[in-house]
Amino acid sequence: MRNQSLLVLFLIGIAFLSPKWGFAQWWTLQKMHSIVNNPVTDELRPILSQDGKTMFFTKQGSPFFNRTLIEDGVDLSQTLDKTAYQQKLSEVYQSLSGEKILQPHLSSFNQDIWFLEEGESGFMAVNHLPAPINNAFPNSMCALSRDGKEAILVNQFPESGGIKKGFSIIQKRKDGNWSDPFPMTIKGLGKIEPDVNVALSDDAQYLVLSFQRHDSYSQSNDLYISKRIDETTWDQPMHLGPAINSPYHETAPFLSADGSKLFFSSNRRGGYGGSDIYYVERIGSGWKNWTAPQVLHEPINSRADESHPFFVVKTGELFFSSKRDGSSDIFKIQIAPKESNLVEIAGTVRERGGKIPVKAIVVSKPAGSKFLREVVETQNGAFSMKIPKGKPYEIQAQKNGYLSSTHKVNFDSRHVFFNAIPMDFEMEIAEEGHSFVLNNIQFKKSTPELLSSSHLALNELSEILSKHKYLSIEIVGHTDNQGPKDELFLLSKERALAIKNFLVVQKGIDAHRLKTKGVGDNEPLNLNRDEMERSVNRRVEIKIIGGQNPLTSGSK
Repeated sequence: MRNQSLLVLFLIGIAFLSPKWGFAQWWTLQKMHSIVNNPVTDELRPILSQDGKTMFFTKQGSPFFNRTLIEDGVDLSQTLDKTAYQQKLSEVYQSLSGEKILQPHLSSFNQDIWFLEEGESGFMAVNHLPAPINNAFPNSMCALSRDGKEAILVNQFPESGGIKKGFSIIQKRKDGNWSDPFPMTIKGLGKIEPDVNVALSDDAQYLVLSFQRHDSYSQSNDLYISKRIDETTWDQPMHLGPAINSPYHETAPFLSADGSKLFFSSNRRGGYGGSDIYYVERIGSGWKNWTAPQVLHEPINSRADESHPFFVVKTGELFFSSKRDGSSDIFKIQIAPKESNLVEIAGTVRERGGKIPVKAIVVSKPAGSKFLREVVETQNGAFSMKIPKGKPYEIQAQKNGYLSSTHKVNFDSRHVFFNAIPMDFEMEIAEEGHSFVLNNIQFKKSTPELLSSSHLALNELSEILSKHKYLSIEIVGHTDNQGPKDELFLLSKERALAIKNFLVVQKGIDAHRLKTKGVGDNEPLNLNRDEMERSVNRRVEIKIIGGQNPLTSGSK
């Protein structure tokens, strides 16, 4: 028995690119303007808003850092002279690093969060987030929510002064300013090192963390996943396992909008040198199964250290930090076209079970609509077309003498699809003896009453019968084995009759072309051992019982 090709294809998510995907035409590496990068400072951790118009980044070792230094509720930057302040700051940084620091303003512990916004003629001058978000301690933003109203910062800063290891949250207020940082709690958080980092899922319900814990490999940072419990609390992180983590240093994660692709930085072997940017794709719905990590090739990675990848869907640009020019700078590269409302679909149409191409037409239309968006003719069985994002669409292959074959798609409007989405059709020759299961037919439980969710499949069946007027079919009802035999037989017969009545009354199909039959549970496809198997046995089968197909009769 052959199933009718009424397949649902849910294609959501970002299809990130590897060397084999052929997008070199977009690969022009650009170093961010000097208003961002400075040869005597380090710039890292680019974080962009969803529209790509605001970029937050961390500047390290700048003499223009925020000097606020709270101790016992007093800002020492206001009470100490320049020499005493420098001495105090050296002591603070020494307590953090365990090493003597003579020039604190050049130290890697001197970190502030900066941002720039896009104006009419491009990016404008950079701006400095105010205290207490920035202060004389290490400050860095590592995640921004999709709506841009919540951000996660490294470290915690008690009101009385000082610094605590961990993470903080800031929220955008109604007046457009940010709130003061307040602490977030991650249960069972391990050792916090200076390069700790997190990525926030698109729905803000998961964190991917880079840190070191007792189960990390070889005492280096590994990647973990943590689920949100409430506004400020996250569950104990789960190690992502050997599919991603290695005995080397994994850090700087970035999670795609659909949660299925993960970028990160690692100094593992097999890269270009130093730390390189890798990506993996999640397998299934869990968080432990991933594809093998793939290193992004030149010009993204180099022999220097690359880290902190961040992809902007709207612009198609990948931002990252690199030390290829000596100090750490922020670069960007176009790896996809700017966001488009259309997704390209490409594939082939062939006869079912064979390799013979079919010279069919492929049509697209909004789900449930009678109006076609596009009609294309295959060339040696091949076709391509473009479908809008954000709406359910039906793509159907049609040809006289064949049963139509349909795919259903709904492309998420937030996501980028870099390459054409593959879609192939197999078409059944419409002739006597062929049969298929009519998918997506649903009845009210234990009754022959059709649910409205069945109408789409029945509309498609009526289109086949209207197009191929030579066909006669038998509608065969099947049930599972739950109930008395005689009742199951009657129910299957009544359900087949309900489908016939719909086709005759609602769709105007000649009743003489439609026969019905009920077989109860006498022809199961499996052993009915559980609900999943029983649901397969509850089905409606369509058998072609008459009609001379012009394809097989030699007529045209």
